[in-house]
Amino acid sequence: MPLLTTLLETDDSVRMVPERKLRFLDCIMKIHVSFQDHAECIKYATAIIPLARELGHEDDAAFTEIMATYSKFFLNDHHLSEEEIAQMEKAANRLLSLNPNYKSIFTAIYNTALVCSETNHKDKAMEWFKKLIETAKIAENKQQGEVYLPNAYAALAMIYLDKDMTAEARNAYQNWKQTKGANTPTGKLFIMPYLCRNRETAKEAIETYEALKSFVESYPEASLNFKQFLSEAHETLGNHKLALKIFKEWAELNDSINREKLKGEGQKWAKKFELQQKEYEIAEKEKENQISWLISTILGVLAVTAVAALIWYRRTAKETRMKNRVLIQKMATIEQYRSEVSQLRLSARQRLDSKYATDKISDEELLSLMDKKTEEGLLYLKPAFAMDDMIRTLNVSLPRLQLFFRQSPDYKNLTEYLDSKRVVRACAIIRDKPGLTMMAVADNAGFRNIKAFNRKFKDFMGMTPSEYRSSYHRRAGE
Repeated sequence: MPLLTTLLETDDSVRMVPERKLRFLDCIMKIHVSFQDHAECIKYATAIIPLARELGHEDDAAFTEIMATYSKFFLNDHHLSEEEIAQMEKAANRLLSLNPNYKSIFTAIYNTALVCSETNHKDKAMEWFKKLIETAKIAENKQQGEVYLPNAYAALAMIYLDKDMTAEARNAYQNWKQTKGANTPTGKLFIMPYLCRNRETAKEAIETYEALKSFVESYPEASLNFKQFLSEAHETLGNHKLALKIFKEWAELNDSINREKLKGEGQKWAKKFELQQKEYEIAEKEKENQISWLISTILGVLAVTAVAALIWYRRTAKETRMKNRVLIQKMATIEQYRSEVSQLRLSARQRLDSKYATDKISDEELLSLMDKKTEEGLLYLKPAFAMDDMIRTLNVSLPRLQLFFRQSPDYKNLTEYLDSKRVVRACAIIRDKPGLTMMAVADNAGFRNIKAFNRKFKDFMGMTPSEYRSSYHRRAGE
C-alpha cells in the first residue's frame, strides 16, 4: 500500500489521468477497509466521491458513499443517526438501479443490511438481506453472490426468529442449508445463533460444535463465539447446569483474550522503553568518548593550538548539554508512558470486574429492576425495542436475561413482558379517557395496530377492550 500511495502522489501518469487516479484511490480505500482502518477509508472516500461524479461514474460514487457510512458506523462504536442510515439506504438503492451487476454490488448490499441490523432496524435489515438474495440469483457474477448467500439466509433466520415468525425462520434455515457455504466453518458460525435459540435445532447446534471443535479451538476468537452459542443451545434445551458451566468457560476465555491484548500493549510499551534506554546509553558512551578524546588532544597539542582546542571543546560541551536535555525529556516521556500503561491495566481490570454485574442478582431483583427501568423510560412505547436494548438498559448478559424468561411463570419472552405493560397502560387510558377511540388507545399504549391490540388485550384481560370499557363504566355507574 505505501507503493500505491507513493505512485498516487508522485507519478504524473497516475496523478494527472483522472480515470487512473480514481482506480488507485478506490484500491487504496478498499485496502484500508480490509485492514479495518476506517478513518483512512473515510479520508479517501471524501476524495473519490466528487471525482467519480465528475467522471460520470455514479455507481462508483454510490458505492463509496456506502463504504464511508459503513466505516463511520465502526468509528462511532456501532452507532449511526437515522439520517445517516437513510442516506446509506438511498445510496444502495441508487447503486442497484444504476448497475445491478456492479463489481462490488454484494459488498454494498450486505454492508447496508448489516448496519441496519446492528442499529436495530430489523425490518429494514430484512428487506436488504432479501434484496441481496434476489440480486445473487440474477447477477452475472453468480460465484461472488454465492459467497454472501449463507450469511444472508442465516441473518434472515435470526430476524424471523426474533419476530416470532417461526415458519419463515425455518424456511430461511432450509434455504441456508442449500447454499454452497453451508458446510464451511464460517458458514456454520453464521447460522449458530439461530440453531442455539431455536428449540427444534438446539441439539443440531451442539452436534455442529462437536464436529468443528478441533478447528474452532485453534482460533481463540472463534472459540469464544462458539462457546457462547453452545451455552445458549444447552440453555434452550433446559440443560441449565451445563449451560452455566460453558458460560463460565466462555467468561474465562474472554478474560484470557483481554489479558493477552493488555499484555501485548504492555510489551509494546516495554520495547519502546528499552529502545529509549539503549539510545540513552549510546549517548552517554558518546559523551564519555568525546571528553576522553578532547583531553588527550589538549595534552598533545602545542600552546598555539590550545585556544582553538578550547573553543572546539566549548562548542562540543554545548551540544552535549543539549543532548542531555533531550535525553532527560525522553526519560520523562518514558516514565509517563509507564504510568499510562499502569492506568490502562487498572482501568481494563475494573471494566472486566464491573461488566455484567447485574447477572449476580436474583430473578425477583432482576424483575424489579426491569419494571423500574421500563416504567422510567416508557420502554413499552418503543415499537423497535428489542432484546439487545434491554441488555444494555439493565447491564445484563444475554444468557442471564434468557434464563430469567425461561424460568419466569408469568412471561415467556421480552415481547410478552412488554405487551403486558402495554395492556396495563391501555386499561388506565380507557378508565381515564372514556372519549378516546380504541385506535387512539392502542396507539397511546404502544401497539402497532388495532388488530394486535385487540388480540393481546383479550389474552391478558379475558375480554375485548370494548367489553372492558362497558364493564368498567357499568360498575362506575352503579
